[in-house]
Amino acid sequence: MSNFVAAPPFGLIIPGRVPETSFIQIDSNKFSIVLPSPQTCHEIVFYLTPSYPIPPTHGVVLYSTSNSVDWKLIGALTSQQPSGVFRTNFISDEALIRSQSVTLGISVEPLETINNMNQQFSGTEDRMYVAKKIAMDLYHFMSSFAPGGGGGSMTVPNGVFEKWMARFEEKFRRDPNFFLKVQD
Repeated sequence: MSNFVAAPPFGLIIPGRVPETSFIQIDSNKFSIVLPSPQTCHEIVFYLTPSYPIPPTHGVVLYSTSNSVDWKLIGALTSQQPSGVFRTNFISDEALIRSQSVTLGISVEPLETINNMNQQFSGTEDRMYVAKKIAMDLYHFMSSFAPGGGGGSMTVPNGVFEKWMARFEEKFRRDPNFFLKVQD
């Protein structure tokens, strides 16, 4: 892959932020960019620009890291799929939740490499993490009705789920990530 002279052949949009195209070229086929406040970045729109088409034999892979060592796959683009919305999984990474920034790495790779990675982009891990956190919030709420505050069996009054749902929606309106901050 030759060096990109003007601008990289891709860009990204984080909802609520200005589009990013100011990548630093590290190698002939590798780029990076540092994004502040990763905990507010739940999804990334990653796209190829029409001014620099990627060869049909290659694609572009997007990774993230908070320590420049442990790179995690976010997603990939090809000429057949020139844009995509990718979940970042940042909310399920304790190091990133506390981090001031995250580095995104972009690598131009052969399609064969990208096809081998394809099964890793499911994004189900962060959804499972969120589901577990919500379930733990419900469990803690219901445990408050148990005699002595928990342990053993509990008798739950009628309407407790409705009360929890109203409480959950109220807290969610104030802070959509409140349940991620609760310790299990």
